[in-house]
Amino acid sequence: DDDVLDRFKVDTIELGRGFAREDEHWSDWTLPDGTPCQMPRWAMPEREEGQWVLRSSSGRVVGRMPDGAIYFEQCHWPYLEEDNLDRLPEAMEDTIWVAMRTPPGPLVTGNYGDDVLVEGARKLRRRTDRAILGLFGGNLLEIGQFLYRIDNFLMLLAGNPQRAHKFLDRLLEIHLANLEKFLDLVGDSIDVILFGDDLGTQNGPQISPAMYREFFKPRHAKMWQRAKELADV
Repeated sequence: DDDVLDRFKVDTIELGRGFAREDEHWSDWTLPDGTPCQMPRWAMPEREEGQWVLRSSSGRVVGRMPDGAIYFEQCHWPYLEEDNLDRLPEAMEDTIWVAMRTPPGPLVTGNYGDDVLVEGARKLRRRTDRAILGLFGGNLLEIGQFLYRIDNFLMLLAGNPQRAHKFLDRLLEIHLANLEKFLDLVGDSIDVILFGDDLGTQNGPQISPAMYREFFKPRHAKMWQRAKELADV
């Protein structure tokens, strides 16, 4: 809430704060420690025997939290056995990290989704003087791990670099197309665009600097440069 942001002198706000502001988009739930909370309706866990589960739009269980656990864990990897790159967008939708979107989530999909996104972004721009952060994503290493599973994707990078490059090229195509659309719609409403990738662990990098330079740095650079070309962010 604004009073909390003011109390801690927060000078930024995430674009998603402009959406799902009505009660109808939220449902009551309880965290494992007993704390009451609210979850987006489109990401509500379902109860099964001995666990909570999360389903993608296809109905597949993509995440689970057994009784006694404190977080959901991924339980389906679309490319665990076969990596059909022609169906990469569909495969991404069947991972917990893509399926369980933060606001605006599915509110900006469908025939009028673009209009909803534009209007929501402009309304947020008009009602705040804080810098608006547009959470885009553009993950590369992480998406590979979501699809293949962490161990398999690391082995793919090390053992079959040609296939890894082909996968990453296709993923980059998707990210660049999404980036152009995203900034075309909200580029005049946001101040900062956020990209993400989980490159490290608590003890250091996941991969060597040489592997980062070969597989990820050039593709990150292309996305970041394109963002600069598309909007004043």
